[in-house]
Amino acid sequence: MLFLILVAGCNNTPPATTSDDPSSSSTESGIEVRVKQYTNESALDFQHPSDWILEIPRQGIIATGPQQTVFGNEAGPLVTILRVPFGEVHGNLEGEFNHFLDFGPKRDGYEVKIPASDIEVDGRKGRQIRMSFAGDVENSIIAQEAWIVAAEANNGVVYLISATAPEELWSANEILFKILVNSLKFNE
Repeated sequence: MLFLILVAGCNNTPPATTSDDPSSSSTESGIEVRVKQYTNESALDFQHPSDWILEIPRQGIIATGPQQTVFGNEAGPLVTILRVPFGEVHGNLEGEFNHFLDFGPKRDGYEVKIPASDIEVDGRKGRQIRMSFAGDVENSIIAQEAWIVAAEANNGVVYLISATAPEELWSANEILFKILVNSLKFNE
């Protein structure tokens, strides 16, 4: 089961650009990863692995991962970024984070693996949680791991970042997810 978020989005956003960056190195692991820079002057910027594609299935949602995963042919690592406009936020960052969890992963059968805690995203207080989905071998539903991060931009817009991967691929992709989240810059 892949976890893709489908909720409404953003108004009058200018076109975004993606460009190659020579490389990004994670100091946590010493692993060098070639990345692309996604830039949207009225929303956010981030880096993602250069061999991943970026898809905007509708306004306010960005998905990035290997092509075969983004287009649904093969289970693999996937990051989905959801932009929740200020007027649609459920109270505040914490309220939106909890609403998302209740009506997304928890409703889909994900269980808490590591309880919610604070995280800093682009110098702002955010929230994070690790979750897992047991899967169902008999029905060919694969086990999944998820890391969900929420952060608020200066204008009250909340971003929800959901990084998922099949259980057996989580360790190999966790550093890629961290590079993306650590590179987030809010422009609004």
